[in-house]
Amino acid sequence: MQIGLSEVKARCERDRFFAYSGFHDRLFAPIAVYLAWLSLWLGVSGNQVSWISGFVAVIGGFMLATNDPLLILIGSFGYIIWYLLDYVDGVVARIEGKGGVSGQYIDWIMHVIAHTAIVSGICIGAMENTGAWLLPFVIMSIIASVLSFAKISMGWFAI
Repeated sequence: MQIGLSEVKARCERDRFFAYSGFHDRLFAPIAVYLAWLSLWLGVSGNQVSWISGFVAVIGGFMLATNDPLLILIGSFGYIIWYLLDYVDGVVARIEGKGGVSGQYIDWIMHVIAHTAIVSGICIGAMENTGAWLLPFVIMSIIASVLSFAKISMGWFAI
């Protein structure tokens, strides 16, 4: 889809369910406009952006689980990039006219995957550096990261 950057900027906020109003919105939304425009120009769908964001978070989680400081630094950007792409997928879907329940579900599942991957990476990396005595806390942390979305996920299963 060929659409100008000014049109993407105009439609980015206009068609949102929630207005951009928080600190994170002011930080990520302006950057997301350019990435949404690039995604549209390349023909990448909103769902594809969601899947890419989840993949980036999982790779970041793996990097956080290592003992290599450079990989840990690079992996720490996995969550930030996922968070940024979480703004992009909805914009792309709305502009393409393909927003719907299935896309929202994929987006929500990527929230669960991203949070679990990042928490798992941090926990496994901490356990690798300090010892196996952290294992009970690692297990509880990973379970908590999954369950933090359980209430809302059940609503999606009902749909």
